[in-house]
Amino acid sequence: MTDAIRSLDAYAALRELLIGLGDPTNHYLLKAHCYEHDGRVWYLAIVQLNKGSVWDPMIEGDHFLVDVLLNRLQPDCRSRISIPCDQVWQIAQVLSPGQRSQLKYLYHNQIVFDNYPLASACLEA
Repeated sequence: MTDAIRSLDAYAALRELLIGLGDPTNHYLLKAHCYEHDGRVWYLAIVQLNKGSVWDPMIEGDHFLVDVLLNRLQPDCRSRISIPCDQVWQIAQVLSPGQRSQLKYLYHNQIVFDNYPLASACLEA
């Protein structure tokens, strides 16, 4: 990781991701401590994003909202998830999708990663 990666904040990286999702060849990975779905908090959010796998992504307040498929066996069942921006520790663009993917890190925050939240931290977010 370089200092240039850390100089971006999560919001700037999320805005860059939102713009990049307009291109169907772009793929991203977003990693966060938790996400909310149907009033429940789920721990460890690792979300693969591309134009064909997510719908209606947006930043609203201090959350990243997106519709995803939580169950690949139910492709018609989209679920809205909410990810607190302050719980995101990494956003990367996948430059070469496949087994040996190369990543371009848009955002990495080691402090957020190191400080895994207690149960109440995500509930309050």
